[in-house]
Amino acid sequence: MFFGKRLKSLLAQKHQSQIDFAQRLGITRSRLCNYINGRSEPDYTTLCKIADALSVSTDYLLGRNVIQESELQGNRAFVDFIPGSERPGNGSDAWIPLYRSRPDGSAPHSLPSGWLRDAGSSPQSGEFRQPYAILMEDDSMAPEIMPGDIAYIQPCFIYHPFMKQEAEKDLYGVRLDALDQVGTSLKRCHASSNILVFYSSNRNCSPVILDMNTILFVPMIGRVVSVWRSYLDSGLPRAIREADND
Repeated sequence: MFFGKRLKSLLAQKHQSQIDFAQRLGITRSRLCNYINGRSEPDYTTLCKIADALSVSTDYLLGRNVIQESELQGNRAFVDFIPGSERPGNGSDAWIPLYRSRPDGSAPHSLPSGWLRDAGSSPQSGEFRQPYAILMEDDSMAPEIMPGDIAYIQPCFIYHPFMKQEAEKDLYGVRLDALDQVGTSLKRCHASSNILVFYSSNRNCSPVILDMNTILFVPMIGRVVSVWRSYLDSGLPRAIREADND
């Protein structure tokens, strides 16, 4: 049933009618409706066609991506946004700082662009500091995370020599230089001895290789624990950019 719900959401997001999409796949509308309603599942060939047509991975369609997608009523649904770098004074414990992603070597984002309030309970502090969020503005993690999506990051201490190989499935907030106080890029990581290789979901993006013997800061700040999909509220990412440009 998970596949059907995700397929229905993607069709709505991309403004695709069921009739047009079925014709594009070369199947009947009733067959597509069976997929959406969970009465049947596509074969592998059809599944690949659906993924290609919607510009997502088959793992994403099947719900096998590691990042947990938030629903509107879930704990990671943000209900309020206030622009500016200063924390709101009223109910400050419930506000999460929001930073904009920085996939290249541009100047660090030392201050948040705004503050988000969680629809669920107040966020718990991490081992070192409170959680924070990142607005993705590039497609380095596409199709898993798209521009406009907001990633919720829980800070934690990550000591790379003891990282397990399963860590390659996790997504990290990564510092790009020693001046960063938060992870302003999202990457996966492979660890081998003192070498860290950060790579993106988008195969067009080159990996970043770091020798931990030559740098003096910890590049991984925390793990991404949930993602707020941009199609749940198309107005917030735009408001964040406009506030940051004022």
